[in-house]
Amino acid sequence: MPLLSPAQQVKLSAVLAEPPHDGGLWTSAKVAAGISAETGQETTAQRGWDYLRKLGYTLAGVWLL
Repeated sequence: MPLLSPAQQVKLSAVLAEPPHDGGLWTSAKVAAGISAETGQETTAQRGWDYLRKLGYTLAGVWLL
């Protein structure tokens, strides 16, 4: 079962279209923190990366930390 529903994935995509609040780049860890905040379930940076890839992001657009 996916961690994010289709509606939550659309919401994540919209969030990723804007710069992160810290003014840096989106990282898998930042995405994972957002997913955790949205779902109330702790998740890992790997899951953040999985969703970045699923939404079409590549290493050229994000940094893995």
